Amino acid sequence: MLKHMSEIIQRAVYYNNLFGKFSSYECEVEHPVTGTTLTNIVFERDDSVAAVLYNPETMKLLLVSQFRVPVYIVEERVESIELVAGSVDRDGDLIDIIRSEILEEVGYEVSELRHSMTFYVSPGACTERIHLFYGEYSNKDRISEGGGLKEQNEYIKVVELKYAEVFALIMKGEIVDAKTIIGLFGFTLSLI
Repeated sequence: MLKHMSEIIQRAVYYNNLFGKFSSYECEVEHPVTGTTLTNIVFERDDSVAAVLYNPETMKLLLVSQFRVPVYIVEERVESIELVAGSVDRDGDLIDIIRSEILEEVGYEVSELRHSMTFYVSPGACTERIHLFYGEYSNKDRISEGGGLKEQNEYIKVVELKYAEVFALIMKGEIVDAKTIIGLFGFTLSLI
């Protein structure tokens, strides 16, 4: 079992843009038997925030639907149903960032949010972590239409579904976004 890394020997950045950078890391790793050097290509990306939004009065979940290029490339699917989410690409408290994303994407002002969990998107290849929150909403919390920021070329549809409908879509393979599946299963476990 790997105990800990002793040092990063070398780092080379191959590509860098607004969404992240691809880098190669050469690491000397302390291994109990062999002691070895590893080289990995890593996608370095800002962390993200996401929120499971639940209306206890209607037993509905508030989600978004939007076009995602990777999903289209692999499945020719034009919509991906997901939790409200966004990049931590600015200074500020994570709660403030997810509140801002909720307002931008779905038009709700959710006052009570609590941190649920933090996890890596793909720990073998990507530095991004998702900070997942849980919040309750009601119809009176809606203050705008949502839909994303037009200046960021976002086109987001607000989707409100019954709890059971969401899980049926997951089991049918129609919801394929990992943060959404993890978040909703985590939410379900919190109810037990």
